[in-house]
Amino acid sequence: LAKISAVGTPGAVTHGNIMPLIDVYVSAEGRDLNSVLVEVEQVIHSMESELPRGSVIEIRGQAEVMRAALREMLFGLIASVVLVYLLIVVNFQSWVDPFIIITALPGALAGIAVALFVTHGPLILVASKSVPFGQVKMTFEPTLWMLKLTLNAAL
Repeated sequence: LAKISAVGTPGAVTHGNIMPLIDVYVSAEGRDLNSVLVEVEQVIHSMESELPRGSVIEIRGQAEVMRAALREMLFGLIASVVLVYLLIVVNFQSWVDPFIIITALPGALAGIAVALFVTHGPLILVASKSVPFGQVKMTFEPTLWMLKLTLNAAL
């Protein structure tokens, strides 16, 4: 009379603007978010030909937040360089001298980075605020090229 069979269904059904959505969660444990995002985008681009008409793949979550933060930081960096240039223009009362000074800064910063890398010297910045039972310390080590956040507990 009846045939009973197991059918796989999603544990949670998500909708966006009345359209059904399929959520795919990607874990980035032990890896940086950007490298995981690059691999996910490669898989998405390789599967675009198999995507049904009218379907769209969107990447959301921490990747979206990371991209927005990087855009805002880039805008802030450009705005700060322009404002510093204009401030130096006012002080020197010249348009050329501040331009020469600003264009020399990347070379000086590159020299500092190379010197830190060659000497294996860390650039340590200690936060001025303390947290309960410890102090937050940020360390940049040029040999690892990553920012580490450690918590020194004072018991």
